[in-house]
Amino acid sequence: MEQSGLHVENVTVRFGGFTAVEDVSFYAKPGAITSIVGPNGAGKSSLLNAVMGLVPLTSGEISIEGLPISRTPAWKRTKLGLGRAFQHVQLFDSLTVAQNVMLGRNHLMHYGVFAAGLWLKRAREEELRHRAAVEELLAFFELERWRNHNAKLLPYGVQKIVGLARAVAAEPKVLLLDEVGSGLTREEKENLARFIWRLQAQGSRAILWVEHDVGMIRDLSDSVVVLNYGRKLAEGRAEDIFSRSEVREAFIGLHAETT
Repeated sequence: MEQSGLHVENVTVRFGGFTAVEDVSFYAKPGAITSIVGPNGAGKSSLLNAVMGLVPLTSGEISIEGLPISRTPAWKRTKLGLGRAFQHVQLFDSLTVAQNVMLGRNHLMHYGVFAAGLWLKRAREEELRHRAAVEELLAFFELERWRNHNAKLLPYGVQKIVGLARAVAAEPKVLLLDEVGSGLTREEKENLARFIWRLQAQGSRAILWVEHDVGMIRDLSDSVVVLNYGRKLAEGRAEDIFSRSEVREAFIGLHAETT
């Protein structure tokens, strides 16, 4: 079995007597975008929360780079290589764009309170490295003009890009995109798609994307996992998955969206 990337194997998630995810398996490989789609209530969010460690598995296994993480607390999974950009913007309103992005690197900082308080050489050098990394991200996501703006003053579409930049700042091996296109205009979605494509082109991380916009999924994804009532209905290449009759029948209005 390929060790790199994210492996989800026979995962089941139950809440009392309700089964949100049942026996789902897939592999998200580095350098590729693996998307999870399905109608409302299909289990997409529950599956993503299980990967992040926000809900416990009833059975199955999740691993990153061959390392099982199913019993690893959520806060430790960031250190092991998971990063997440959220559907709802969760920025610190009183901080600038640069400061919000810097927060994504918090778990990569090794100098302690003592070294920081005395501003010792090792703290200064590490701080400069992190600031340089943030500046590179601001340039990559074309956020230089906003770097000193408070997050609450940004247009909503720009806030979404900042949230994505903060997730990437953590240097994840697996980047989870949780409906990051939600609430955006068509122009803002196209701008977001451009950055997602550029991240994929870097080839260094696996991208797992939950999204409702079938057009974006079809245009950008390498592979698609379709969920319905918590089970995997289909899996395949993005260019042909939506032509399958069982997939089209699972989506209300999918015929109109994919024509």
